[in-house]
Amino acid sequence: MPYYITFTLILCSCSLFAQFQPAIPEEYQDQLEAFVSNLDDPGQFDFNTISEVLLQYLRNPLDLNKADTEELEEMGLLGDQQISDLIDYRENYGDLISIYELQVIQSFDIRIIRLIRPFVRVRSVSDNVSLRDMFRGGYNQVFLRYGRTVQDKAGYRGRDGQEAAYLGNADRYYFRYRYDYENRLSYGFTMEKDPGELLFSGNAVLPDYTSFHFYIKNLSHHLKALVLGDFQVGLGQGLIMHSGFGRGKSSMVNTIKKGGRTIRPYTSVSENRFLRGGAVHLASGHWEALLFTSFNKHDGNLVILDSGERVLTSFQESGYHRTLSEIEDRDAFNQWVSGGKIGYTQKGFKANINLVYNRFNISYDPRKALYNQFYFRGKSSLNVSFDYTFQHRNLHLFGESAISEDGGFASINGMLLTVSRKLDFSLLYRYYGVDYHALFANAFAESTQVNNEQGLYLGMEFRINDRLRFNAYADRFQFDWLKFNADVPSRGNEYLCRITYYVKRKLEIYAQYRSETKGFSSQLSDSRLHSNIDRTRQYARIHFNHNLTQYLELRNRIEFSWIDEQSSMYKGFLIYQDMLYKPLEFPLSFTTRIAFFDMDDYAARIYAYENDLLFNFSIPGYFGKGIRYYFNLRYQLSRNITVEARWDQTCFADRDFIGSGWEEIEGNKRSNIKLQCRITF
Repeated sequence: MPYYITFTLILCSCSLFAQFQPAIPEEYQDQLEAFVSNLDDPGQFDFNTISEVLLQYLRNPLDLNKADTEELEEMGLLGDQQISDLIDYRENYGDLISIYELQVIQSFDIRIIRLIRPFVRVRSVSDNVSLRDMFRGGYNQVFLRYGRTVQDKAGYRGRDGQEAAYLGNADRYYFRYRYDYENRLSYGFTMEKDPGELLFSGNAVLPDYTSFHFYIKNLSHHLKALVLGDFQVGLGQGLIMHSGFGRGKSSMVNTIKKGGRTIRPYTSVSENRFLRGGAVHLASGHWEALLFTSFNKHDGNLVILDSGERVLTSFQESGYHRTLSEIEDRDAFNQWVSGGKIGYTQKGFKANINLVYNRFNISYDPRKALYNQFYFRGKSSLNVSFDYTFQHRNLHLFGESAISEDGGFASINGMLLTVSRKLDFSLLYRYYGVDYHALFANAFAESTQVNNEQGLYLGMEFRINDRLRFNAYADRFQFDWLKFNADVPSRGNEYLCRITYYVKRKLEIYAQYRSETKGFSSQLSDSRLHSNIDRTRQYARIHFNHNLTQYLELRNRIEFSWIDEQSSMYKGFLIYQDMLYKPLEFPLSFTTRIAFFDMDDYAARIYAYENDLLFNFSIPGYFGKGIRYYFNLRYQLSRNITVEARWDQTCFADRDFIGSGWEEIEGNKRSNIKLQCRITF
């Protein structure tokens, strides 16, 4: 009965609506869902880092009359052809008077303009601002957040006669202060205590995790950027280093090229995925240079060999320090990272030579297995790469080639081609050698490791008319050596097609199909032998976006999954109804969802984007059988104070406990509560 009611709402609620713009655009949400669904461990995905860039532009819109290529790329909503056309238009005709002037540029349409509108402006601000004025005329922001899971987990209460394993309580505390002046100056700090951790451990005077940064950009003609404290670096196409979210396969089929700021401050809460030290980006004429250095302590597993030598066997990236064993792994080793680049830029052409050097104080030696015999081992590593971009009219070429210290080789090269105002193509070939390794690599790939892979990707977007567009991609890949879950060399393919119907200010509906086939190991019955079989995952989705009034938006989705593992077939089903209410002149707003799901097996899980508190989001995997709902409430107490609350609950119909190990919850319900206060001044 509930399925029937929800489906009826989908059919009946396709009414006229006014523009309702979420903080994270729908197109970007699709990209994130696709990215997370391909991760080996989605639980380690750093959501906050992803949203930080767009939300920074939401607070401080990017000036289209002054934005350079890096800033436009970093926004992630424009293609390379659109960026090139915009810059050419400015050079030929001067500054934009209105954002809707973009309609005269061939590669822009009203849909793209409405997509970027909340994040950009055309009101220029003088660059002749003194450093003193930057420190005095900016924007202060404070976040206070609290959250916890309502039900007790085994780690807090103990089990089977054991004492509680978690040393702290189940509360999560978060505090953040940040100062911004436009997009040119930023400084602040972030502190967090995770559930299960002690707020202050040992003699510590700060919480378990504390991060800080100072960042300034375009201080002079030669100083492009300077950062001190915690930061991230992006070089080339990610073969040797690229921090944060990397573009990959999604319905935005032509967004396959990495770009954006070379250095950026780090303000998220992932505790082992940033550099700590300093970086400077300099420019003079057609030349530019970057230098950075970092020293940081990281979590890891240490073992003592028979010889008495201590070695590092694995990195711990969860950031949790709840139990005695997790605390023992805390700050287990030191890591020094240094590097930089030298680049040359000419109109339509850019080339860089990049270098990254890593050194540990303890040798890294993961437990040996056939699949990882070519992985990095030792105390130090060196990577060097060359990357380029070339733009000529409607043709865009890009790529990067890299070598590691022991001679391993990797290369990625792509092409973006605008055939007409209606048709775009993308092509990308990658080759990552079996013996190639780079500790900070984050390139376009089927697997999370940038090695032992080669593949060919082809994407296409066809804008049939103002209301109808078709997107598709095909990717074929192979692994020349064994992988963690594949005992023989294997190959696979992935396909996606989507057709979208769009009515300006009224309605958006799309239907999407995605299929992925990959080999993996399966133990033969009554045998210790393993056989490599193909697993095919298929997903079919219908999604509706529509507003009933200027203040009320409804979103609906139906999605099916089929997982074929030789003789076994698993199926999944998800249907949800979202409601977003945001009045223009009333201080109260809310978002809510109710979702029904039924999956035969965890392999058939479906990922779906969820709205969360301000400047937050999540992408949980729906699995099992049950119902999930959440409710986000936001109230504007005053111009400078916003308070929020979130409640979510998942009720399973196919189990008597949830989770495993110390995270196990007795019963079939899991509930979470969050509270947040935002203060600006």
